[in-house]
Amino acid sequence: MVPPGDGSGTLNLPLVRTAILKPVLLVQQNKGHQIIDILDGHRINEAQLHNAKAFITQDAVYAI
Repeated sequence: MVPPGDGSGTLNLPLVRTAILKPVLLVQQNKGHQIIDILDGHRINEAQLHNAKAFITQDAVYAI
């Protein structure tokens, strides 16, 4: 089985900026959920959320 990618050792996954989660997490926080627990469940840290250059897979966004 050949791993996904272009042969350069990098994956060609659809990525989105982590900051796209901010509105979703704000709604979850207003519902009483702990944002840190949501992020930890997807191996995302708060620093990534506030970093305009940070990216995550779109699968993580859909899961959250």
